[in-house]
Amino acid sequence: MTNLDLDGMVNLIRLTQDMFESKLKEMTATESYVNEFGDVIEPVEEYPMEWGDIEVQMGIPTQEDVNTYMNLINNTKRCQDQDEVICNIIMEEVSSYFKGRKKLDKTVEVIQNRVTTYINEQN
Repeated sequence: MTNLDLDGMVNLIRLTQDMFESKLKEMTATESYVNEFGDVIEPVEEYPMEWGDIEVQMGIPTQEDVNTYMNLINNTKRCQDQDEVICNIIMEEVSSYFKGRKKLDKTVEVIQNRVTTYINEQN
């Protein structure tokens, strides 16, 4: 890797960090403010999070939530790509749970069985 490549990566990391901190400030705002781009940011009490056909209403993260999330980020040693098949299994099964059609323990059991079967088939 050349110095130019390394400098570019450092700048990208700084840019990403700045964007992250800006978004975090926006998500935790309790009062209106004007951001660095001149946009008026209004506090949001709830917002939807979607995952496939599942939607959950989320509230403003507490300082404890932020600390927990930052601790997770700061202590992550490696990242892996996600396995699309496993993600699809989870999405299929939790959908029934969130719609009230399946109990949690049964949902977890089915996910574990399906994922274990999939992993065994890959070996």
